[in-house]
Amino acid sequence: MLSACVGIPGDEFQQVPPDFMAAVEATDGQFMNRNADAMGAIITEDFSGWSVTEEGPMVRVQGRAQMVQMLSMFFEKTNWVDSKTFMLGMVDNILIQVEDDTYETKTETSTVRTLNLYEFKDGKRWRNWKFFPVENH
Repeated sequence: MLSACVGIPGDEFQQVPPDFMAAVEATDGQFMNRNADAMGAIITEDFSGWSVTEEGPMVRVQGRAQMVQMLSMFFEKTNWVDSKTFMLGMVDNILIQVEDDTYETKTETSTVRTLNLYEFKDGKRWRNWKFFPVENH
């Protein structure tokens, strides 16, 4: 028998185990410090990063080396200035959070909101699924 929606989850999914929290904080800290090489040390060798849009899922990056290279280029060449993360919860090895990334151009500042699922394996980030919400869809 299927059960109906049971409402908003309680503390069960809002608690992040300390070992995962340390990995999350290490990754976020190295990202904010724009340190691609240090980030490489805290993701798995077989890391993959996915974007999920209306067109469906697409691999953006495959493997640790490609991720470090992509991050190096991102830190050097984009107009990214800040990120704010809002942790929604954790289900086993999957962390769910909302990220607001802010970019500046010569004429404006804009923020892009994404929903991210981070999967961990052996204490490191293994896969990242980035969803781009669409307003009033």
